[in-house]
Amino acid sequence: MFARVVLAFTAAAAIPVIGHSAAGQAARLARSHVVTLRHIAFHPQTLTIHRNESVTWVWEDPGIAHNVTARNFHAATRTHGSFTVRFTRTGVFNYRCTIHQGMAGTVFVK
Repeated sequence: MFARVVLAFTAAAAIPVIGHSAAGQAARLARSHVVTLRHIAFHPQTLTIHRNESVTWVWEDPGIAHNVTARNFHAATRTHGSFTVRFTRTGVFNYRCTIHQGMAGTVFVK
């Protein structure tokens, strides 16, 4: 009987540790950041995220066409909508709008 109680207590104690670890990893995988395109600029202009997180660019410059162009991704020129990229590698990712000179941003992925 004593062995069953100890075994049950040990198993119960391990569950929160495993659950917490898995929950933390799932939360990190699902984390997303937003960059808005307004007043012919990216807001924020620089962003630091962790690997496997996403960035969503949201067009909020009514009637003004923009795109999001980088070496590894490209969002078509448009006046509204959104575009999402999941960053699976660490590094520095510079992007820009090819229509508006000086409209640029950077995502730092840890």
